[in-house]
Amino acid sequence: MLCFRASVSTWYKLSVCLLTLAVTACSQGVRESSTEAAVKTQPGIMLAMADDDYAYLGEAPLKDALARPADDLPTLPTVRPIQAQTIAALDNHGWSYAGPTGPEHWADLHPEFSLCRQGLSQSPIDISAIIKPRGTPLDFHYQTSPLHLINDGRNIKVAYNPGSYIVQNGKRFDLSHISFHAPSEHTISGRAADLSADLVHKASDGQLAIISVLFNEGENNEALSAIWEYMPNSPGEHRPSANINALDLLPKKRNYYHYLGSLTQPPCTENVSWNIMASRGSVSAEQVSQYAFLFPNSARPIQPIRNRYVQQY
Repeated sequence: MLCFRASVSTWYKLSVCLLTLAVTACSQGVRESSTEAAVKTQPGIMLAMADDDYAYLGEAPLKDALARPADDLPTLPTVRPIQAQTIAALDNHGWSYAGPTGPEHWADLHPEFSLCRQGLSQSPIDISAIIKPRGTPLDFHYQTSPLHLINDGRNIKVAYNPGSYIVQNGKRFDLSHISFHAPSEHTISGRAADLSADLVHKASDGQLAIISVLFNEGENNEALSAIWEYMPNSPGEHRPSANINALDLLPKKRNYYHYLGSLTQPPCTENVSWNIMASRGSVSAEQVSQYAFLFPNSARPIQPIRNRYVQQY
């Protein structure tokens, strides 16, 4: 930041070479800060999506920019708001669900992915041994929202408008987005569901809470139809869809399994509150096929449960 604080006389004393280097460094700082400003100023659903993708991806340039104090940044010109395509492009570490960049190799792709191999509380898991504690049910406060669908090349993410949240043990988690997997990542007694919807929430302290709804093949799911109708087919493509209420994705019975785990994709961050609905919803074979055609592999393998336990509410 010295290039912004130097006096006029100092500039004249610098050589042409040093001046060129200083301007180049400053320009790079402006570009990074522009990314910061774009993320901070984008309104509505894209702000929620971009903010959560940052939490998932842990991008170093964006993280560094957001960590800089506001009074240490130069005044910037007006920037164009971040576009949906840019969100998918933020993740440039090239992980996937198969081959040399698949789950077994995630930890080798970037230092920030080390927990994918070294973590002791990883997800997904097989839910088998269960205890039944005394506890309070999840408290849902979902509102109807216009959706914004993004194909990130690995699955579909559905951005949800701010204002919807859950309360778990007195703590508020705001709904950020919904993602899908076919088959489901979590299994119950060794059996996966044909499809799962993961509703991702974030608390003010940064902790994530995920509500995972499992679906078995059966009748057509009307709530999913409203989303599937606008399914973006190409990586980087994004589309708005009809308004839905996330409550329509949940089963009527709200019993659930709870444990502490991790993100099921890099950087595999831990201390995630997982809540898997015990009752399963219904989804048609055509709806499963439509998703699986775009993403034939979108599930991380089952991880060791180690010394953790699963609670049923």
